[in-house]
Amino acid sequence: MRVRGGIRQFAKKYNFSYLYIYEDLLAQVQNTAIKLHPRAQWIFKIDEDIILCNNYFAKMKNAFDMASKDKVCEVGYVSPVLNINDYGSRIFIETMGLMPEYESRFGIYMIGNKENKIFYNSDVAKWLWSKSIPFDKVAAIVESLNKREIAISNIRVRIGAILFTREFVERMGMFAVHGNGVLGEEELDLCAYCMNYMYKIVVAKDVFCGHLGFSHQKNVCKQFFEEHTSQIK
Repeated sequence: MRVRGGIRQFAKKYNFSYLYIYEDLLAQVQNTAIKLHPRAQWIFKIDEDIILCNNYFAKMKNAFDMASKDKVCEVGYVSPVLNINDYGSRIFIETMGLMPEYESRFGIYMIGNKENKIFYNSDVAKWLWSKSIPFDKVAAIVESLNKREIAISNIRVRIGAILFTREFVERMGMFAVHGNGVLGEEELDLCAYCMNYMYKIVVAKDVFCGHLGFSHQKNVCKQFFEEHTSQIK
C-alpha cells in the first residue's frame, strides 16, 4: 500500500506512534518501540512487506491462547502461514492440495534445506502469489480448512509477522542489536533463544498472510502485486 503524504502523516492521521532512526538498526528500533509503550503486554511485530488477512490480530491471539493451554512449555512466539516463507509455504501448499503441482514444476519441497527454492527462485515466488489470489478468498479457504489448528515447529520460523509477549522479550533480554544494515540476526537470536530455553514456536495454520518475497524476488513480486492490485487488498 502506498501511503499518501508519507508514513509520518499517515501515523498522525490514525493516531499511531511513529519512530524514525537514521541508521538501519532494526533490532534497536524494535527495542525502543517496546520500551516506549510500557503498558503493551501483547506485541505484534509486522514487517512492511506483509499482507494481513481479515481478523488477523484476533486469530493470532486465539492461536497463542490455544498453544498456551499445553503447560509442557511456554509459547515463545506465534507466526501466521506466510505464502512465501519456507515452513509456512509448505503448510499453504499442502492445505490447498498444490504439492503435486509444485513438485512437478520445481522438484521436491525441502523445508529448511539450503537448496529450498522458496528462498532464491523468483518463479517459485510468482507461482505462490498466483495461488494466493484473490487474496481474501484464499485466506478464507485456508482458515476454513485449518480452523483453529496450530503447528509447533522444531525449526526456524521467519519473523516477518509474529506475536509475542512483553514478558517473553524482556526475559530474553530484548533483541540483540547488530551492525548497521545487518538483517536477519534478530531472527536467529529469537529462534535460538526459543530452542535453547524450550519455548514453543507456534504457527497459526488458519491465519494466512502474504509476504512480498525475499530480497532478490522483490522486483518480480512487486510487478505481480501491481498487476493484480485489485485482488490483493
